[in-house]
Amino acid sequence: MSALKLKEVLSIESNIGRSLHLSKRRILLISLTALTANAVISILLIFGIYDVPSGSLLAGLGLIVYVWAARGNPKSLGLRLKPEQGWKYWIRVTALLISIFLACLIILFIVLKVIHFTDARAISSLKLFCNLLLFNSLINPVIEEIMTRLILCVPLSIFIGNTGAIIGSGLVFGGFHLASGYGVIPTLLAGHLLAWAFLKSKSILVPIVLHSLGNTCILTFSLAYRYYGS
Repeated sequence: MSALKLKEVLSIESNIGRSLHLSKRRILLISLTALTANAVISILLIFGIYDVPSGSLLAGLGLIVYVWAARGNPKSLGLRLKPEQGWKYWIRVTALLISIFLACLIILFIVLKVIHFTDARAISSLKLFCNLLLFNSLINPVIEEIMTRLILCVPLSIFIGNTGAIIGSGLVFGGFHLASGYGVIPTLLAGHLLAWAFLKSKSILVPIVLHSLGNTCILTFSLAYRYYGS
């Protein structure tokens, strides 16, 4: 990872959505799709009636609209299996990010143990851990990345550029999790990081993998703290 220069890693030369510039109608369509889908999610979260089926339905419908809008060029929207820089590059970047994240969790674990913090939300059993692993590390990352990265970043990058798309996507991602009762600062940081990863790699699979690994680390930390920290 030392061979990767920081400037090189952070720089983005993304042309996500380039094929859509040919048609104002298609640009309008994906913009309305992004606005409508994320507005519906916001309403469901505010009223506490959001669930996996509703999120899956919205993500699926949005995905169908985007594939149609791409007109046979789904790669232009980030629907590609191989990232722009290749998987070897992103394995190195992911290893660095996970190392930093785990170091922060270890420090947090030590601090909480020292102050004898008791978390009522800590995972109480292995069975609960497995259930949360299924939804938080497999299902939810796919839904959330389609909604806040694929569906949202593409029109934002067209209208306000990559930096604006990262900020907008990060704010929406943080807002969704704030409405769900999660801490706003960690999710804001994660939202911006995942948006950067999407635009940098030009592949929706990269933020999905990062999101999944991050959630898995948090779940593992919660289970470990339940048994060894409290």
